[in-house]
Amino acid sequence: MMIKCVIMFATLQIVSLSLISLPVSRDFHFMSCLRTVLRKHVPQGTNLVVSFPAYTNDTMLTSFRTDTLQVVDAVLQNINKETRWQLHVHQLDTKHPDGWPLILPYKPDIYVILLGPEKESDKLVKFLVSQLNVFSSPIPFSPSARFIFIVTGYCANIAQFLRWVIVNIWVNFKIANLIVMIPRPDSDRRGINEDMNGLVETKSIDIYSWFPYEGNSCADNFSAVLMDQCRSETFDTFLHNVSLYPNKIPRKFAGCPCSAFVAVVSPYVMLTDNYTDSAGRTVGMFSGIDVEFINLVAEALNLTLNYSLCGAQCGDRERPLPIEVIAGFRPLNSIALELRDVTIPYAFDALTWFVPCPKSAMKMERILSVFNASVWITMLPVFVLTALVFWSSAKRSLGTVIKESYGYRTVLHCLYNVWCVFLSVSVPEMPRTFKVRALFCLFVWYSFAMSTIFQSFFISFLVSPGYLPRISSFDDLNRSGLKYGSLDGMDKFLRDAEYVEHDRLNLDRVECPDEEKCLERVFTEGDIIFVAPKFLGQYIASRVSRTLEQNNMCFLDETVFSSNCVLLLPKGHPVLDRFNVVIRHSLEAGLGDKYWSDLTFNLTLQNMRKPEASDCQACSNMYFVFSLTHLKVVFLVLGFGHILGVTAFVAELICKWLSKGRTATVKS
Repeated sequence: MMIKCVIMFATLQIVSLSLISLPVSRDFHFMSCLRTVLRKHVPQGTNLVVSFPAYTNDTMLTSFRTDTLQVVDAVLQNINKETRWQLHVHQLDTKHPDGWPLILPYKPDIYVILLGPEKESDKLVKFLVSQLNVFSSPIPFSPSARFIFIVTGYCANIAQFLRWVIVNIWVNFKIANLIVMIPRPDSDRRGINEDMNGLVETKSIDIYSWFPYEGNSCADNFSAVLMDQCRSETFDTFLHNVSLYPNKIPRKFAGCPCSAFVAVVSPYVMLTDNYTDSAGRTVGMFSGIDVEFINLVAEALNLTLNYSLCGAQCGDRERPLPIEVIAGFRPLNSIALELRDVTIPYAFDALTWFVPCPKSAMKMERILSVFNASVWITMLPVFVLTALVFWSSAKRSLGTVIKESYGYRTVLHCLYNVWCVFLSVSVPEMPRTFKVRALFCLFVWYSFAMSTIFQSFFISFLVSPGYLPRISSFDDLNRSGLKYGSLDGMDKFLRDAEYVEHDRLNLDRVECPDEEKCLERVFTEGDIIFVAPKFLGQYIASRVSRTLEQNNMCFLDETVFSSNCVLLLPKGHPVLDRFNVVIRHSLEAGLGDKYWSDLTFNLTLQNMRKPEASDCQACSNMYFVFSLTHLKVVFLVLGFGHILGVTAFVAELICKWLSKGRTATVKS
């Protein structure tokens, strides 16, 4: 009985194996080729995702489909065991292909997508797009990701099927790093040309790829290229053993069109001129920081640029272009990363408070500020007390052997000598007694110290009186009494960003027509404050400045926000790396700094050529020539002294003449 059961079981196994021997062998061939591709062309430590259609309960599970899933499962287990890659398997519901997106905590490096077996090519393409949609939302594909598409069934027209596949994945996902594994039909069912060696074998797997910029193509030729063939005799042997993932992005493009969608934001993008071409279209001429880097990239990569203005939404959604870039002060943030791929940052900008620069101090005020008010006040008592001490000491020496000089015996003469010593002028007579001489020497040293300090600062302040204290903090801003230049868009942005310092601002507001007008008023009139990017502030300061020194641009020490500026490209576009290489080399060579320096220098020179206003107080005080006119105060004091002396002399003569007249009258 036992022997009969064993014979019956063996018979059933032989029958079942004979029924499914062909599909299992072919599917095992697919998986063996896949394993060889992963081993040879995929680096270790990558993240792998495998996706294939799932058959629901409403779909009849044939022996073919059941064995296919079993072989896929077995091979994936073997791959995971051998490579220890991070593996994720996903099955697409064929009844609901547009289901929920698959959210992974990482961006996979390799995507293996199985298609079929289906006889209709359009259905295969639909399943392919559905699976790619699952993986591309909400986290899009990495530009360096590699894709392996496996078609397990025969196609009537392979060339047309491959073209549909390439068109859909390029237009929708910008995927170029791909291979398609498809069974080679028999010679009587082939719908494609022979390969370069003229070798055609049945029961083999062809591996196709696509080169978007091969030759003079600009991603407009969607013909597949036969790369290699996985032979059925030995599962790990390829016909040509070529690299399945070569570099598909050339260093130089054949003048391929590149559409640059720009928004006018000074100084990143500025409209300099426009004209009408032969077709009646208005063509704009642009300049700016972004435009300079785009031109550098286009020149290095041999691209044909076509600039177009855009508003908040940039890009041609209805007609995807081979290469498109979006520019015009695009800060690096999470919103930009969700919608587009970004280049490496080429500039660092910050939103800051621009304030009027400190004005030049008045020369007389600076001269009087050499000493504190208390020092100036105490100088007068020092003079008077010194003169009284001289007079008192000279008066006491009258009864001694050595009598003091006549010039120190009266209070008026003592005041005169004290004033002469303080002004470093010689006195008519030197003191004779030891006590007066000692006091005289002490006062000489005091006067020498005070006059040296005063003269040093006096000459310095005449040449450069310096500036008033600058506004450096937000508290200084509130105490400045200036007006705040209010712009609706900027105020809304600061409120949405929850910038608390903006709410603490306690200043009167004045409406601004735009950013540039407000900044011009800050730099020229100096009666308002304004929030703006630093690059824009430097640009406006250079445009209104009349000197090559950028000393008319002042801002607070603290910044509101800071951000890196980038260019935006379509998600997953393979030219991103080429853009980054050119931008990095341009930054290392200093081309960006050179352009910015030339731009600000030329703006200042253009402004210096303009006729200067007659009431330009800042311009007249820019340079200082020391002359006798700056000593007019001294000469006025000297003249006043002479006039006073002459007046006193005339008064003395009159008094003498009157006294003589009275004496003559009395004698007579």
